[in-house]
Amino acid sequence: MEVSGTPAINSFNLHRLTKYATGKGLADDLHENLMQALYDEHRDISRPAEILELAARSGLDPEMSLKVLATDAYAAEVRADEKAAADAGITSIPHFVIGGTVYPDGGNVPEMVAKVLELAGEDKQEAESAGEFASGAACTLGEDGKYHCA
Repeated sequence: MEVSGTPAINSFNLHRLTKYATGKGLADDLHENLMQALYDEHRDISRPAEILELAARSGLDPEMSLKVLATDAYAAEVRADEKAAADAGITSIPHFVIGGTVYPDGGNVPEMVAKVLELAGEDKQEAESAGEFASGAACTLGEDGKYHCA
């Protein structure tokens, strides 16, 4: 994946189309085609013609895809997702949520991804060694950075 040369885009319509694709069981195919077009081919995937071509390549009905783009279909759901992300402290993509903690911007630097996974593993091992994971227990990561199980 090559990021340099990748156009800046507004992804709102892509998220709406992904909601439609999810209902058809084709979200993974659509996502893969969108990412390949954006990062490998450096295409402007925010343009309607590009979106429709990639939707068809992913197995989505072209007429229904056009209807999604021409209306406000799935807009409320996407706005709700945006609000939920903002409420969770997510301010950039990609990001990771591990053990209830948001690790922002981890995908841009491989070393950051490795460190996030290392820290998440250490937190889990510490909680396990303290006996905090019991069978059937519900555990959350508290503000103190420790797991708390009920």
